[in-house]
Amino acid sequence: MELIQAVPEKSKLEDDNWFTWGASVQKGDDGKYHMIYCRWPKKYAFSDGWLMDAELCYATAENPLGPFTYEKTILKGRKSEGLFHAWDGASVYNPHLKKFEGKYYLYYTGTSDPFTKEQSVNRGVLVRHQRIGVVVFNSFEDLKNGKFKRSKTPLLKPLSNFGYNVPKEEEFGDSLNISVANIVVVNPSVEKRPDGKYIMVFKSWQDKKSFAPIHGVAISNHPDGGFKVQKEPILKVLKDDGNVAMAEDPFIWYNNTRNLFYALVRDFNGDITGKGHSMALFKSVDGTEWSPAKNVLASDLKVRWENGSSETVARLERPQLLMDEQGEPLVLFSACAIQSPSNENGHSFNIHIPLKSK
Repeated sequence: MELIQAVPEKSKLEDDNWFTWGASVQKGDDGKYHMIYCRWPKKYAFSDGWLMDAELCYATAENPLGPFTYEKTILKGRKSEGLFHAWDGASVYNPHLKKFEGKYYLYYTGTSDPFTKEQSVNRGVLVRHQRIGVVVFNSFEDLKNGKFKRSKTPLLKPLSNFGYNVPKEEEFGDSLNISVANIVVVNPSVEKRPDGKYIMVFKSWQDKKSFAPIHGVAISNHPDGGFKVQKEPILKVLKDDGNVAMAEDPFIWYNNTRNLFYALVRDFNGDITGKGHSMALFKSVDGTEWSPAKNVLASDLKVRWENGSSETVARLERPQLLMDEQGEPLVLFSACAIQSPSNENGHSFNIHIPLKSK
């Protein structure tokens, strides 16, 4: 909380015709700041559109706080190519942009309806067919010109399919040993470990009769494939009733000074921070065993503006950090809505929150 600074009015990305929801930013070799963000048209309800027709867009700015300018849409559901049954045929979202060993990796979540060639209006079908993919490119100029490699198959997919919203005929896997990668895998965040391996943290669903998110971790020798899901769930905080506190949207990074991994997550109900809807901070030595940080409350829902005003927003989610040259957090990019975007005439935007250097 002590790192969060007042937000300049320019530090928003929004469009009256689109729901804007989540962004990831890297500084390019040209000194500019390059953003990949998610949006979907307001002809869909907020709660449905991200599954039905979201796209990933490219924007740039001279300053990490913006203003960012839209340049082009770089990724859509493959239905735009006539590939309705591709794993990411319907929609693409959850952008997470990283640079490893001179190449850029855009991790994302996609979904499809495998039962129809039409755009599905069945939210239950779309929501339970979510998978993780990656786009690999050498430069942002290549990305703009369509010179990139896109996953034809998921980078990570569920290993079992039991529980909430799953019809009996779609169940698969070992019912006596249900994987942490169950039903869906979404919200990817990837970092390189000191030993050279890559870890991906993701959200999945527990084998429950109601929505019950859980997080897992997968490890690979390469950033673009071969991720092996580890057995135990992570970022797990038990409530008094024995259930896991609900969280999502993990963002992980490694701090070379402290020799620790950190993770930001959305705390649905405040069961992790004890402060209501908020963002919580976790720490880890190796990226596979996590515990809440001493200062677990990373952010509440109060936004302070540079003009001296402040307001408590309804939603502040999808945290993604831009690091400075020393590997310390510089800007927090987050999806934001002042009032519930599910309301009639709802609206959302991306906010760029400056952070105080230590």
